[in-house]
Parts: sequence; C-alpha cells; structure tokens
Amino acid sequence: MDDQPAQDPELTRLARELERVRAERNVARAAHREAEHELEVLTEHNDRLSALDAVNVETARWSKPRKTKRAKNAATALIMLSDLHFDEIVDPAEVSGMNAYNREIALQRLQRTAEGAVRLGTDLMSGFSYEGICCIFAGDMVNGNLHDNEVFNETHSVIETVDFWADHLAAFVDTVSLGFGEAIGKPDGLPVHIVSVVGNHGRNSVKPRTNGRVQDSFDHHLTRLVQRHYREDPRFSWNVPMSADAYADIYGHRLLVTHGDQARGGSGISGLLTPITLLDHRKRKREASFGRGFDHLFMGHWHQRISTGSITVNGSLVGINPYAYLANFGYEDPAQVFAVITPERGVTLETSIYPMDRKAEGW
Repeated sequence: MDDQPAQDPELTRLARELERVRAERNVARAAHREAEHELEVLTEHNDRLSALDAVNVETARWSKPRKTKRAKNAATALIMLSDLHFDEIVDPAEVSGMNAYNREIALQRLQRTAEGAVRLGTDLMSGFSYEGICCIFAGDMVNGNLHDNEVFNETHSVIETVDFWADHLAAFVDTVSLGFGEAIGKPDGLPVHIVSVVGNHGRNSVKPRTNGRVQDSFDHHLTRLVQRHYREDPRFSWNVPMSADAYADIYGHRLLVTHGDQARGGSGISGLLTPITLLDHRKRKREASFGRGFDHLFMGHWHQRISTGSITVNGSLVGINPYAYLANFGYEDPAQVFAVITPERGVTLETSIYPMDRKAEGW
C-alpha cells in the first residue's frame, strides 16, 4: 500500500480561509443587492415626497383665520392673466380686420385690464370690504418661438420680450394693489397674492417637456423677475412652484390653477366642455389619491371664456390671431377674468374685463 503524502497544515488552513472568505463574499453580494433594491424604493419615495414638496399650497395672508370677527362683506378680488402672448403681432389683414396686436396694443390692453379690474371691483361691485387681491398668472404670458412666428411674426427675441415686459407686469400688480387700496381708504395698497404656472408657448424647446417644464419656461422666468423686483415689499406674497399646477387657499376655499393644455379635444356639439370637464375630473381624482381636493379649477390656454360653476376658463389678451383664424375658431373679444371670493361662498361673482379699444389702438 502506497504511502499517502502528509497534508500540509498550512494549505488546509488556507483552503478553509478561502471557503470562509468566499462565503462572506456571497453574503455581502446578497446584502448589496438587497441594499440596492431598498435604495431604489427609497429613491422612488423620496422623488414622490420631493414632488409633493414642490406643489406648494399657499394661503393668502389676509385670508387666514382670525380671532376677531371679520368685517362685514369681507371679500378678495381675483384677477386672472393668461394668454397675453406678449410681442406677438396680429395683422388685421390676416384676420379679416377683426383684430390687431403688437407691443403697443398689448401695453394698452394690459393697462386697461388693471384699470378695469379696479373699476369692476370698486365701482360696479360696490359693497364688498376687500381684504386683498389674488392675481393668477396662468401661462402663455409670452408668445415664444412656436410655429412660424420666429420667421413671420416675432419682432423681438424672447429674452428681450421678457426683459421688457417684466417692468410692465410689475406695474400691473402695483396698479391693482394701489387702485383697490385707494378706493377703500388704504393709500398704501392692498396685499396681493400672486399664483403662477407656465403655459405651452413660453417653453424653450420644440416639443413640450415633462421634466424641466417649469424651469425651462420663459413664463416662469418672467414671473421670477417680477417676484425679485418686489421681494422686499410686504404687500406681495407668491406661489411660484416648480410643478405644472399651483394652488391657493382663500378663506379655506382651495383653488387649483393650471394652464389647460393638458386638455384634449373640443369638437362636436359639446365643444370645449368635454375636454375641460374631463381634465377637471382627472385632476380631482389625482388630488383624491393625495388625500386632498380642491373647490375650483382655473385655466387658460383656450382663448375662450367659460364658467361652469366649479371650472373657469380664461379668455386671452391677444384675441383672434392667424392661427385661430385658419383653424376656424369662433371670434371672441379679448377678455380676462375678474372674480370676487367670499368666506361664505368661495368664488361668488365672476365676470370678464374687456380691454380692447379699437379707436385707441388705432386700427
């Protein structure tokens, strides 16, 4: 019988050590895979929480609950600006003489919108004790570079447009603050809460974006410039979120503001009612999944004034343009929404400001 070579104790020890290290490696790999999975789950949760953090719900300062009794007929004036399409040009010859638009006309219409809001709220709707103003910027503030505008329509770059109109948009909010204040004996002006979302025209890309929709929009940049201008002014408070929707709480009534381009359709007998009602339903369903809701939806985009009781669609400042004319859309005078919000009823009265004046505009 052959003699078996003696097993080297050191080799035995090293083999056992190698097995132990391999076993620890396998356990570590499994733990690493589990940790990676947990990290993915936590990242998803964090993204959701971050998204919810970006969806700001701002309560207007004057509408917070008070220990003392409110003034009789307390109210908040609401002014909605959307679809201003600053620096778009509409040649009357291209729309059968039904409209004209350029920088000078837009400036007049913006000023008349501010003056009209003050007149509606203080002269034609007298009796309210206004505590403040909610001003909604609902997108398409600038015309942007969509379609063939940059070839046949734009007279200024979008950057120059934003630079010019920031001053005049700041003057707008200051005018309504001082106008309402003067009418009720507060010469320093009423507080103004500005709620802002972006539209589709102000984007800096050919196709609409989902990620980066807000920060890549000239609408957002324009609002931020105005916000920066009044950053030290205690009259003004702001809700300028990085989400497509914005919210405001007025006397406990929750308003949701969106641009409205998420709605699709609009043909048939029901016209625009079908897509905006469906959009309202989807947003209410989404909000319910978040454990909250809203009372009233405000949107722009459609250049058509509609009010259903819980949905408000704004008109436009630009009015009919070649795009609407060629698409055979119906004519509407340029209009912007004015409403009165009360503690008891929420959106109580709602009407339009009509800022077009052909004679003054010279066409």
